[in-house]
Amino acid sequence: AALPSGGKDVLAVEAQELRGAEAALRARFDLYGYREVMTPVLEFADVVERAQEGRLRDSFRLFDENGRVLVLRPGLTIPVARLVATRMADHPGPVRVSYLARAFRPPSPGHPRASEQRQAGIELVGEGGAAADAEVLALLVESLRATGLSGMRVGVGDVSLTTAVLDGLGISAGVRADLSAALAARNFVEWRRLAALALPSGPGSDLLRDLPSLRGGREVLARIASEVPPAAAACERLGLTLDLLAAQGAADAVILDLGILRDWSYYSGVVVEAYAPGVGTPI
Repeated sequence: AALPSGGKDVLAVEAQELRGAEAALRARFDLYGYREVMTPVLEFADVVERAQEGRLRDSFRLFDENGRVLVLRPGLTIPVARLVATRMADHPGPVRVSYLARAFRPPSPGHPRASEQRQAGIELVGEGGAAADAEVLALLVESLRATGLSGMRVGVGDVSLTTAVLDGLGISAGVRADLSAALAARNFVEWRRLAALALPSGPGSDLLRDLPSLRGGREVLARIASEVPPAAAACERLGLTLDLLAAQGAADAVILDLGILRDWSYYSGVVVEAYAPGVGTPI
């Protein structure tokens, strides 16, 4: 019998491999002190929409017996944030939780993908700064290695660093919105066009045009700090994160990639994408 669009059966061999990978992830999360939590598959749509400032898209919706709109959770971050804010509000100190569960998103027309996805993740709540960023990144690297992956790379962008550069160069809010849209579409040509219009010449003009294509290590941060001095503090914070990763033996898998940026109104610090050989999308 046919399955709904995006549906997929998992046969025994693949199921066994998945369970093995999940066991390796859970063990690594436990080692770092992240305790597993579970949230319902169904959430109230208005709660999720409020958390996403009305930008909830790509979700399966249905009604309960009282007529309230429900959604099958399209991701795990917001449900876990709701749990931490309500059920764990009196927790003393930073909260470290993990999850390994299913999320549901209808496939986009013309872009076939599984509508049911297994997501593994961790949330560190109540602690920030370079040490927290390094902890999360090191755990990501070690978790992927524990599943047997080799040759993977973890790209790290930083919304706060990009914002500091734009602040230092005096880029207006309207131009920033256009730049953000270009990045969201991965349209670096459009970024360069907008950057050239906003800052056609003078100090920092070349850096602004090149910003999403900058990749590497501390040399990237050195260039930014040199050409846009007001961004030096943000560069130093990210540099400290790299130093801490090196101390934990995870720096070899990490590369700075300032083209990795998402919705600037949703993210405020580091943004991460991990890649594995033979896989065409971030894992």
